[in-house]
Amino acid sequence: MCKNAFFKSKEIICCDDRMKINGMEIEAAIFDLDGTIADSMGVWYRIDVDFFSNRGMDIPEGYKDAISSMDFSRAASYTKRRFNLTETENEIIAEWNELARYEYALNIPLKEGAFEFLTALDEVGVKIGLATASGRELYEPLLKRNGVFELFSSCVTTVQAGKDKNSPDVYLLCAKELGCKPEKCMIFEDILPGVLSAKSVGMKAAGVYDPCSAHEREKIIAAADLFIEDFKDAIKLIKAI
Repeated sequence: MCKNAFFKSKEIICCDDRMKINGMEIEAAIFDLDGTIADSMGVWYRIDVDFFSNRGMDIPEGYKDAISSMDFSRAASYTKRRFNLTETENEIIAEWNELARYEYALNIPLKEGAFEFLTALDEVGVKIGLATASGRELYEPLLKRNGVFELFSSCVTTVQAGKDKNSPDVYLLCAKELGCKPEKCMIFEDILPGVLSAKSVGMKAAGVYDPCSAHEREKIIAAADLFIEDFKDAIKLIKAI
């Protein structure tokens, strides 16, 4: 057994300089931010509550699922159109960012075990990337405050990619910046569209549990190559091997 093995599930083994999945070497791990490594979805729920409350509304049924894979621009366009809002898309985005910026800079933590998981990947030489719908003004202060920003060799957004996570473009762009072929990458995602998009271009996909996507848990498990209930379990496995 390789001395730095840290995670084993569905024949997954991480060794000194590579991750192997069913015999395939994985050179890069590409992570979503919100709901995957950052415990931020509760913040976004409160932001949605405040946003609609300011307009005398409750959060509409199905709204969260409808925007879960969208970047801010598409989510703002969808929100404006669906609810016939008078604000411009840029004004809607500015309001969301104003509500979110403080939390990302000062309060939102990584999920338990995520720091150790990312550090373990870095130590064995796996390239680490970020593929997120959140802008740099949100992800950078969060990652820096939690001590992991320097672990990421590439950080790309859906705005940069030009498409939301219903398409694989953001993952492909990140893989390109990391210098890795899609089939050598594993995507870590908490939402079903992200898992399906990654798989559609030959990438491996790890589903990550988050309460906000719990209703799609079984579908994510079925579509993904592995499923992480929480990163603490991965750390327990490190100690157990």
